[in-house]
Amino acid sequence: MRIFLRHPELRSLFPYGYVFRDVRDAADLTTERLTAVLEEARQHPTYCKHVVAFYNAIGMAVESMDDWDGELTATLLQLGRMHWKAEGFTVQNFSIFVQLLTQQDTVHI
Repeated sequence: MRIFLRHPELRSLFPYGYVFRDVRDAADLTTERLTAVLEEARQHPTYCKHVVAFYNAIGMAVESMDDWDGELTATLLQLGRMHWKAEGFTVQNFSIFVQLLTQQDTVHI
């Protein structure tokens, strides 16, 4: 969710990015509006499926860090093959994902 709230230019890369269409900046939202937007996202089946798949991939990568020649490499290569054709997605976008995944927020998203 941080990705969509902090980098609105990336919303169009995801089929559910429209949920955040009228959100300019999370800092400008009232608590009620942020809660409503986040709840709408959580209700979107494609969003939920992607979140689960994303976190499963992160979990698998962490659990398999010592097995570069096994499941980890194969899985990461498969994920790369699935995503390389995503129109508009660039290698630079990965740095945004890393930054947002490792950043601690004062707002729980």
